[in-house]
Amino acid sequence: MKNARRGFTLAEILVVIAILGVLMAVLVSSFGGATKKAQKQKCSELVSEVATMLTAMYDTMSGDREGIWPPGLLRNSNTEQGLDENAGYFLATRGMSLSYDGNSKKLSGNDRFGIVTPWAIDAIKKVKNNRASRSTPVPSGGTVESHRLRYALCSDDGYVEGANVGGESININVKAAVWCGGADGKIEPYSQGRRGDDVYSWDHGKVRTGK
Repeated sequence: MKNARRGFTLAEILVVIAILGVLMAVLVSSFGGATKKAQKQKCSELVSEVATMLTAMYDTMSGDREGIWPPGLLRNSNTEQGLDENAGYFLATRGMSLSYDGNSKKLSGNDRFGIVTPWAIDAIKKVKNNRASRSTPVPSGGTVESHRLRYALCSDDGYVEGANVGGESININVKAAVWCGGADGKIEPYSQGRRGDDVYSWDHGKVRTGK
């Protein structure tokens, strides 16, 4: 007797579809998590690189302690403006991989809004015809403007005094402190942000409680 050929039942097809759906969800979740982790790592490396370059600038510049930092950097230190196209220019001319215009002494191209997080750079690149602006939304949260790196430079004592990190004033035992709000572009008070996704160039042990 010939074996009768049997097709899949509706129930079996539904079970297979359900299994494939679960596998796809796991893969998408894993990929999304890996992407977020990679972006956070890129951001940490960027913040660390900027802090290292600023520290090297402080160590190599000669002259009196007062005014040792370039005025263009001092103006934006510890302000909401942060590393905009003017302040970022100093780092670009000292070897950091950024586009800049020597005539205007400002950053240019995709870097024209200043030194921003990797999330903001991705958002800028996706806007057609180079029409991104400071108010361009960043999918992970905030705008290009809110994703700019902030920084504070040391005083004559050789450490950063009164860095305004998300509205909380802290002293940091470093020559240059750099930070940003992470994926959401929102900088939290330091005591809260260090438990979230905010990114800092210093270890918690560098924070000083007094002089």
